[in-house]
Amino acid sequence: MWVNDINYYTLVGCVMVFLLAILIESLLIPRVLLISKKKRLFDTPDFRKVHSNPIPRLAGVTFAPAIVLSVLPVLGVLTLLFPDQVSFFDPVFILSSSFFFCGLFILMLTGVKDDLIGVRYSHKFILQLIAAVCLVCSGIQINHFYGILGIQEIPSVIGVPFTLLLTVAIINAINLIDGVDGLAAILISIAAIVLGTGLFMTGTYTYSFLSFSVVGILIPFLRFNFSTNRKIFMGDTGSLVLGYVISFLVVRCCMLTPYKSPDNPLPVIIAASVLFVPLFDTIRVFAVRIIQHKPVFYPDKNHVHHKLLGLGCSHKQVCLVLGGVTLFHLMVNVCLHQAVNVNILLAINVVLGVVENMFLNYKRGHLEAKDLSAIAHNESMTKTK
Repeated sequence: MWVNDINYYTLVGCVMVFLLAILIESLLIPRVLLISKKKRLFDTPDFRKVHSNPIPRLAGVTFAPAIVLSVLPVLGVLTLLFPDQVSFFDPVFILSSSFFFCGLFILMLTGVKDDLIGVRYSHKFILQLIAAVCLVCSGIQINHFYGILGIQEIPSVIGVPFTLLLTVAIINAINLIDGVDGLAAILISIAAIVLGTGLFMTGTYTYSFLSFSVVGILIPFLRFNFSTNRKIFMGDTGSLVLGYVISFLVVRCCMLTPYKSPDNPLPVIIAASVLFVPLFDTIRVFAVRIIQHKPVFYPDKNHVHHKLLGLGCSHKQVCLVLGGVTLFHLMVNVCLHQAVNVNILLAINVVLGVVENMFLNYKRGHLEAKDLSAIAHNESMTKTK
């Protein structure tokens, strides 16, 4: 990736966006929490969920407004005060942001309805696809494979449907990984920090602003999400919004350098690394359900966070483990990308993912065997007495 000369005005802008997002989100979440409790808008427990008490679940309603109110004012102020040093509002940016925010609010409204009264999976999929079309219309699409499967530059007739598929996949992966306190927020924070840094270093400043606004809104959310007395979930609204934003950033990151250096796959490697855990887990779970002749959206407890909980990990420990796995894959890929062919690197990641999953299955099976042995021993001792 090419490091441009640092523009200190935009660096200050990133800091301002980050701090403003923290401030706005800190003001919004307590109000949503109060409304949720007064109107009894709770996430009620069921057999799949790990909480036993009703918890407010509308924190995600604040995410899109907080992103808009932190990014756009800073862009406007910088443009007004320093028009010679920064220039954000060109026609390409206006077109891109217009379609992006249309897709963002489509998914926000979809999530609100889902959190309040529920939305059918088929309807949710159609709305996700419409939002993905908005993303493509914003001028963001995969246009290069960097040698993956021997493919380099790809035409729009292939890039557009692939981008649509990838966007919907990422949105659903983030939605499905959001099953433990703080997990989706921490994984998205890691992804946003890494992508935002890379986008800033390559001079793609507006997208780096968006990245750091996501990090900013998630810091206050995590404080409430991990709280015992004032706990609140992001709900489907939050996971859909975050999934859409991060898919937008991932696709933009993959577009960074194809014409400057088509032999450098680092952007796509970084983009894949920061989302390895949710994407690999979603593919694995869907594959298991297909093999078992179940619908792919059939609810179960086969996700990686369920397995870690079954081993006795707390919610914070699950977040630390999976956050660590994400950073591990990122470190391995960045260190090896120049020495190893991108296809071999892809195979290494898949093998690592399979080994990690097999290790969890082994540990869970060993623990269940010990529990059954203990139960049988207790029963035999009872009969003896």
